[in-house]
Formats: sequence, structure tokens, C-alpha cells
Amino acid sequence: MSSVQLIAASAADIPSIKTLACEIWPDCYGSILSQEQISYMLDLFYTEESLLTQMQNGQAFFLIRQHEETIGFLAVQCDYKTPGNARLHKLYLKTATQSKGIGQKVWQEVERYLKEQQQLTIELNVNRYNPAKHFYDKCGFTVSETVDIAIGNGYLMEDFVMVKNLTTNL
Repeated sequence: MSSVQLIAASAADIPSIKTLACEIWPDCYGSILSQEQISYMLDLFYTEESLLTQMQNGQAFFLIRQHEETIGFLAVQCDYKTPGNARLHKLYLKTATQSKGIGQKVWQEVERYLKEQQQLTIELNVNRYNPAKHFYDKCGFTVSETVDIAIGNGYLMEDFVMVKNLTTNL
């Protein structure tokens, strides 16, 4: 497998991020959420205006590339709520690239970046029914709490909050 690259994204990449989300989300969440909720959440979190606001509010977006092809994206925020504590807001790979070790390589690059930014811990939310939880388990995350987050229109995000200490190795 060739190397995976994380390329810092800018506002100019927002249309590509939106397109990737619209391609990946139905596969990722189709067995967990209704099509109506998926559409609602894409409209809530992935409009060009919303993505720009997320960038302006401190989320660092990266395009994930392999073989000169963009295969996914992620967003991470350093010093989230408190200094030294990061948050992984998004990590999505195209379905065809999953279960091939690529996610593990991406995560290694994310950890390297976070350590360079002097982050001590990282947290994320993952849907309680999302098979990706097992990926985060393998990366060394542990569940710290269970939350239900109302997002409007009667929809809930039923998540685990997961955390990882970045000062220890896997």
C-alpha cells in the first residue's frame, strides 16, 4: 500500500469536502439513520457556509489522499475547550478504501500532527451503532460517556464520547 497523505484544506476545498460528505454519508449511516435524518444532517453540517464557519472557528480540515486521489477528509481542533485537549470532529473515508489499513495510517498521521501541536488528549463522538466505534477502540480510545444530542427536527445524535491519552503509545 502506498503512503497516505493528509493535505491541509482551505476554504477553496470546501466544495470537494461537501461532495465527499454527500458521497460517504449515505454508505456510512444508511443502516443506522433514516435517509431523512442523513439529508437533514448534511444540510446542517455540510453546506458551504457551515463548513466555512467550522474552519473559521478553529477546525483544521485535511483532505486524505492516496495514489493522487482524494479518498476522504477529516477535521480536528486543537486546544478544544481547554489547552492540550484536541477534538476529532470528522474522519471519513470512501467505502471502497475501508478495512484496508488506510484508516490506521491516517490515524498515525493525525496523532503525529496532534503531538506536534502539543496536544495531550483527544476526544470524539461516534454514533453508538456505527461500526467505526471498533476502529476507534483499536486506535486506543475508550468510552467516557454516552450522550443523546438533540439537533432539531426531532432528531438525536445517539453517541459515545470517546477519549484517548496522546502521551502514551498504542
